[in-house]
Amino acid sequence: MEPRQVTLGAAADRDLAESALRRLEPADLPTSELGCRRLGVVLGASPAAADLAARDRWLLHVLDTPTLPDPTEAVAASDAAGLRQAHRRGLFLIAVRDLMGEFDTPRAAEALSDLADAVLQRSHLLARAEMGEPAADLAVMAMGKLGGRELNYVSDVDVIFVHRGEQQAAVKLAQRVLDLAGSCVEMDANLRPEGRSGALSRTVESYLEYHQRWGRTWEVQALVKMRHAAGPAELGTQLHAALEPLIWPGSRAPDTVADVQQMKGEVERSRPVRRDGIRQLKLAPGGLRDIEFAVQLLQLVHGPTDVSLRAAGTLPALQALARGGYVDEGDAQLFGDAYRFLRTVEHRLQLWGLRRTHTIPAADAERHRLAIVLGFRDLPARSALEEFDRELERVRRGVRRLHEKLFFRPLLGTVAAWASSDRLDGGLDRSAAKKRLEALGFVAPSRALGDVEALANGTTRTARQLRVALPAMLEALATGPDPDAGLRAVRDVADALAGRPGFLRLIRDNPSHAAVLARVLATSPRLARWFVHQPEALRLLTDRVALRVDPSTEEEVRTAIAVVGRGGGTGGLDALRRHARRTLLRTALRVVLGDADVHQAGREMSDLGEGLLAGALHAADNRFGDGARLGILAMGRFGGRELGFPSDLDVVFVHEGDAAVADRKAGAVIEMLGSTAPVAGTFDVDAGLRPEGRAGPLTRSVASTLRYYQEWAKPWELFALTQARPAGGETELVAELLEGVTDQVYRTDATRVRAVRRMKARLESERVRSREDLKLGPGGLADIEWTVQLLRMVHGRDAVDLRSPGTARGISLLHEHGWLSDTESEWLADGWQLFSEVRNGVFLLGERRTDQLPVAPERRAQLAALLGVDGLQALEESVARARRRVRRVMEQRFYD
Repeated sequence: MEPRQVTLGAAADRDLAESALRRLEPADLPTSELGCRRLGVVLGASPAAADLAARDRWLLHVLDTPTLPDPTEAVAASDAAGLRQAHRRGLFLIAVRDLMGEFDTPRAAEALSDLADAVLQRSHLLARAEMGEPAADLAVMAMGKLGGRELNYVSDVDVIFVHRGEQQAAVKLAQRVLDLAGSCVEMDANLRPEGRSGALSRTVESYLEYHQRWGRTWEVQALVKMRHAAGPAELGTQLHAALEPLIWPGSRAPDTVADVQQMKGEVERSRPVRRDGIRQLKLAPGGLRDIEFAVQLLQLVHGPTDVSLRAAGTLPALQALARGGYVDEGDAQLFGDAYRFLRTVEHRLQLWGLRRTHTIPAADAERHRLAIVLGFRDLPARSALEEFDRELERVRRGVRRLHEKLFFRPLLGTVAAWASSDRLDGGLDRSAAKKRLEALGFVAPSRALGDVEALANGTTRTARQLRVALPAMLEALATGPDPDAGLRAVRDVADALAGRPGFLRLIRDNPSHAAVLARVLATSPRLARWFVHQPEALRLLTDRVALRVDPSTEEEVRTAIAVVGRGGGTGGLDALRRHARRTLLRTALRVVLGDADVHQAGREMSDLGEGLLAGALHAADNRFGDGARLGILAMGRFGGRELGFPSDLDVVFVHEGDAAVADRKAGAVIEMLGSTAPVAGTFDVDAGLRPEGRAGPLTRSVASTLRYYQEWAKPWELFALTQARPAGGETELVAELLEGVTDQVYRTDATRVRAVRRMKARLESERVRSREDLKLGPGGLADIEWTVQLLRMVHGRDAVDLRSPGTARGISLLHEHGWLSDTESEWLADGWQLFSEVRNGVFLLGERRTDQLPVAPERRAQLAALLGVDGLQALEESVARARRRVRRVMEQRFYD
């Protein structure tokens, strides 16, 4: 068979290989059968590897050699200029052996780690040679995946530096190592003490002092994977020996395991998982993190007393756990096979373009190509894509089931037997059960065990159903921000709703529904209270399709009017309250479960607000008759259809007809809707933006209102009308008013602009209680809203589309017209979204003040988890950065 046919015959994707062959010079192609097959597997799996071969003929020539060279040889012999090419050649050689089946995935990961080690060692030698005789010895310590010898084709190479000698010389040498190695791989030295803010290199004594006094749980846990990679080996040995007692202490701080568990929960709620769902191979439930996390937790629990478990790599640690009897051999085999499969998928994804990715493609064609490269084949009964999807789902389910089995089911077996014995055959005694709960992240394991016992023991229908559902619920709680509080909330709800059919159906019919309930209760204490008051809303958790439906404004209005009409009188008002609670609870659930972002939630709550106004106005019309017709303007965030959970319904009433009747109707609307707020946490109606404010009449005729705005309105009152829109009642009255004031509002007037600026400055000096105020403080929401409204007021005469309310929409339109730069619009939009999400999140936590981050660090951490932010520090840094950026734009564009 001719070489070309051999090459194409070896390719998983023949079309891809044929396309790549056209780019290669025929004279450079391998001639041996082995060389052709090697080339075929690469060209059919990786366009990026084909690009390397097209630029480097040596790669094609070397394929004919019987034994491929060691990937690290070229690196070890290279100079600084040739280091990158040598590393690329090494990657290519590893990919060939991987795709040919000479390496399995763990061996490929080891080879990639060895290649990275070689880059670090050569960089270290080159850097020392450049500096002559530096006044410091420096060792490079591998961390993370490199430390565990589990590197991907494209990974961050995590390192830290330790030295003896002069600090300045060590830092200079370390930086040069990073620069040289960084030409080949993505270097990351941020696992060092204090991260980017800390010294690039430290002495052994400095590392020990830091970790003894200030080291956080995750920093100490990261040291489990630390190993020497380059430089003096004895220096690395000294560092490891000094820190080992901290990594594997005789007893751990009570919150150590809880901190690790919390980080796992933050990962599962992170933005990549919320964006990509189960396509996230690494972080989503049933993915690589589940396996790595289970292994690490068991190491954390048992490693201090069993030195055989102190392996850096996931598979070696798993094998050690099986040998020690901590994990059943069959379970260890399942976990190991799943880990190899998922890592293989990850490798093939990254080989395609030699770029970092952990996300399985959404498109069927791309997934089919991935399936073919992985070795699945199209058969009459089932396509390669169907077989791959089926296998991936099977692996995910197995990983998640085993995760549950390892950590949750033994607890249930234990507590179920306590009525007759202190130990169940094959189960856990009380001490082990507490230890297991601690490993799952429960800070107070004794109390948690009491809660589990109270939930699972007994002969009632509720207890019987909970025994079935609790493993899944405990797992959901364990990945939440506060497992202890979540478990208490589950117990409170179970006690309050015991025997209720809806609750029993929820926990009986599907464990996943019970797990979702636990997740919600652990995430939002406010929702836990709402479920107790409104248990019928539990059915939303069993119908995710219905939960994702977004009713229109018209549907909300029709529903509210129908609710009031059916109830009649006081009954109608009670029905409107229940409707308000149910609808707001639904939106809150959508936010917590990731089905609605802050923009969608704002629209839904604004629709609810319009519906409530329509229902209350309908009741008021029935009560006071037809002597007056009311029109309602939405103002502020309500006007922009951007309500948050803590928002009021800012409105202005106008009327036609009898002023006294109109005033009674408007007062009744405010009273009726205000009465829903204390119980449900829904909206108060605020008419303080009306002409003359609270000193003025509650409602005016259209003519009177127009005259006021044209003759007596203060600049800030006209400024507020940039956020006005019809929100109910007689819309033609509102339209007449808005049409009449448009020219007055959108007028370029230097005097008015100065007055608005003075008003903003006065509000800052008089009303800001704290610089940390998310709404009124420097760089907060008010800065964004006032800036956008001022620019819309100034430019709205020339650009008609700017006259529509809404801050987020205003930012986009101002950018389109060129009145905000790319950076300015990005900073304002990001700040608006972040601050709005934070205020909603603080509300859902049940905090009384929603205009600032919670004071308690644990509550801030819980908020970070709710928002899908990677930890408390990341949340605080994000808020501080957004404030700085918003304030810069505000000072430039608002104060000019």
